[in-house]
Amino acid sequence: MTEHIDKKTKRQEPLVLASLMISLMATSLIFLIVILIQGKGSALLSTGISGSAGPAVHRISAAEPGKNIISSISLDTTKTTQNTDNTSAVQAVPQLLEEELKKAEEKLTFQTVDSSYFDDALFVGDSRTVGLRDYAPFDNADYFCSEGIGTYTVMETEVEIEGVGVTGLENLLKTKHYGKIYLMLGLNELYMDVEKIIGRYGRLVNQLRQLAPDSLLFLQANLYVTEGYALNNPDFNNDTIRYLNDNTAKALADGKTIFYLDVNPLFDDGYGNLNPEYSGDGAHVYGKLYLEWADWMKTQGIVKGNKEPNLNEGNESSQ
Repeated sequence: MTEHIDKKTKRQEPLVLASLMISLMATSLIFLIVILIQGKGSALLSTGISGSAGPAVHRISAAEPGKNIISSISLDTTKTTQNTDNTSAVQAVPQLLEEELKKAEEKLTFQTVDSSYFDDALFVGDSRTVGLRDYAPFDNADYFCSEGIGTYTVMETEVEIEGVGVTGLENLLKTKHYGKIYLMLGLNELYMDVEKIIGRYGRLVNQLRQLAPDSLLFLQANLYVTEGYALNNPDFNNDTIRYLNDNTAKALADGKTIFYLDVNPLFDDGYGNLNPEYSGDGAHVYGKLYLEWADWMKTQGIVKGNKEPNLNEGNESSQ
């Protein structure tokens, strides 16, 4: 009986082995199918293909772990084109800025004009400007001037202006438009700390620019005094006057809307002082010389549109 069972068992062993082999093959086939499906899906991801139309998206392939990560990135060509366009635009900005700066830096040059040029001018100043009012042939100009005023008092001073009446400077500039404003102030305050005068002068110019933004602004150097006058009045020495001029009127001029005028070379004694032959009191020129002063000013006219692109050339009035 036992022998019969052993023979039967031996006959069944091949069948069991065959069943195991079939099971293993089926399992292996299913596994391969799953891998292929997963591989295809990863490949689709790596190429950026999706169910909707549109530009490719940056993807990193999971199907090729051994491949260089850079080669597995699909570039978005649309974004690349946009980036290229943006780069071109950015590169063009400096050139445009340079062109605009060149235009802005083109300085207007002085030219000769006649007396009618001053018909829309306002002269603001102290006793030297009073001399221009009384002797210069600029009859249609307005003069906001008074003896003894300075940068600290000019906005508090009132004078009579033809056609306007008695007025302060701020009200005048709000009431009437001027094409040009000429300013000469600061000398009467030299008994003070010169740095304070410089600061106050700058604030005054800012006020004028705000009140009359469209006016050409001519900042005039304070006239020198004679050597004898300086010796008797140490606060009013010409070195200090030059320092004041250099750090106010000259420093603030930009050659575009603000201009520096220096009449001192016309009356200089050759040593940086007012020529004593031209002055009776050492601080003002004779009345008849205001005519020469006026003639000189007519060589310092500014007409918009007459530009000088040479930035190295200084204003002839400041030389």
